[in-house]
Amino acid sequence: MGAVDALEFVVIQGLTVAVMLVWAAAIVDQPETKIVLAAAGWAVLAFAALAIGRYLTADIEYVARLEIIQVLMYAFLFFAIVTILYRQGIGAYHQLHADFSGNGDFVLCRLSIF
Repeated sequence: MGAVDALEFVVIQGLTVAVMLVWAAAIVDQPETKIVLAAAGWAVLAFAALAIGRYLTADIEYVARLEIIQVLMYAFLFFAIVTILYRQGIGAYHQLHADFSGNGDFVLCRLSIF
């Protein structure tokens, strides 16, 4: 489980590039779109900055580069998802929170409707 092998991670990178293109098109189409910095967003920015600092001082550059790509990719996905949920309204955020923070039975019940 998880994209830890190279082939699985390439698939995740391709999907992330697709999200980047769609998000960039949405920003060009609607210039008033703003990046939402929720409370957790500051922690994600701080962690990304720490990862960049550690990358610049790493002894083994190849391994550090692979890890910085992962950190920056997941940080981008975090901000893209938060911004999309913000544009849909606060109800979508609460629904997502309810689906993932509740017990597993609630999620299975929600999925069984579809």
